[in-house]
Amino acid sequence: MTTEVAIMNRQAVALAADSAATAYSGGRPIYTHANKILSLGAKHAVGVMIYSSATFMGIPWETLIKMFRETLGKQQQHQLEDYGKLLVEFLENNKELFPEELQIKYAMSRIDDYFESLIIETLSHRLDFSFFENQSEINEEDIKKLFSDIVEEELEKYANGETYVNKPKEYGQLIEQKLGAHVDQIIAELFEIFPLDDKTKENLKQLATYLFIYHPEDSQEYDYTGVVISGFGDKDIFPRVQPLKIFGLLFGVLKFKKEEYKKVTHQNTALIMPFAQDEVMRTFIDGISPYLMSYNDFFFKYFVSELPQLILDEVEDLIDDEQENQIHKAIKAKSLKAYKKYKSNINRFMKEYNINPVLTVTSVMAKDELAELAESLVHLTCIKKKYSTEDETVGGPVDVAVISKGDGFVWIRRKNYFDSQDNYKFFNKYKRHGEQEVI
Repeated sequence: MTTEVAIMNRQAVALAADSAATAYSGGRPIYTHANKILSLGAKHAVGVMIYSSATFMGIPWETLIKMFRETLGKQQQHQLEDYGKLLVEFLENNKELFPEELQIKYAMSRIDDYFESLIIETLSHRLDFSFFENQSEINEEDIKKLFSDIVEEELEKYANGETYVNKPKEYGQLIEQKLGAHVDQIIAELFEIFPLDDKTKENLKQLATYLFIYHPEDSQEYDYTGVVISGFGDKDIFPRVQPLKIFGLLFGVLKFKKEEYKKVTHQNTALIMPFAQDEVMRTFIDGISPYLMSYNDFFFKYFVSELPQLILDEVEDLIDDEQENQIHKAIKAKSLKAYKKYKSNINRFMKEYNINPVLTVTSVMAKDELAELAESLVHLTCIKKKYSTEDETVGGPVDVAVISKGDGFVWIRRKNYFDSQDNYKFFNKYKRHGEQEVI
């Protein structure tokens, strides 16, 4: 697991990341260290942070990013987002790294996991809820109907999602053509004791295609890598951050999603962007735990929805049905209005007394102060995890870098797996024409 942060003002962006990485062997977690901040070289004022998954299609991201920067040469890109476009092209066009059989293996694994989650998680949850609601036994036909409804809901959800595929219809036909037999086999094996009607089978096959094309609005896909590209393009005056979520590669088409693009402007003079495990940093910035805020929001919504009936239960003998309906509507409308006002006041208070003061100071920080704040926020998360009953999923040495328009990518703090004094040749090989290449 990971905790990372990017902090920007008008002169620089500071990046900080912990070193913890978790792998699993036989169900047992193995904790290791990983390099999560990488430079694109001395000629490019750009850095890349990695979170969630340390590998892509079986290859370490550190290897991929260092290979990618070799393709950039000395030619700077005009805008930061151009580096994201080039990274996508690099991954899509590298057939030697990602042969088609590897891409098909990834696709089969993704489809299998997704279908299993529909059965084990979604269907099981619906069955429990249905039994609790109806208090009666559920037969095989009920289960088939319930599963058919789930598949149709998922199909509609994916079909309405956004996509970054240029020709989604043609790409979908290619997937059906090349993977159709494989998908049929997965369906037959998974649903051997749970026969499906033809319509549900066809919907499942369509879903298998949509998995690699669309991003549903409330998608809960966890098998991805967060790639945070930060810094300056050649024409950028102020720093920018382009976060991407990269899922996988199939038939030379990358499934990825652009997260919200952030940039410093004359009006928006500072930004603090936590990534991955961000609850501690969000508490620092907002002045309230996001978990507490979420619980408070849920409780208030529940209270508002129940309030009309609670009041009416106390006076039900004093009013007729028509009056009851009118009073119910009036109380509900007033309650919703009060809830919206409450939310607005809470958000205004957070901005006025917590968020804005922090960002105001951040906007005038020097480069070393940006680095210090970024490192402190990562350390704060590590301390919280260490001295609590939660799993210690973050920790290790904290890497810190600052990227500015004039100085480019500069390491402030960096771990090495070797002693630099014993490996002077390693550093000498990065000297290019009298300049020290950032490594």
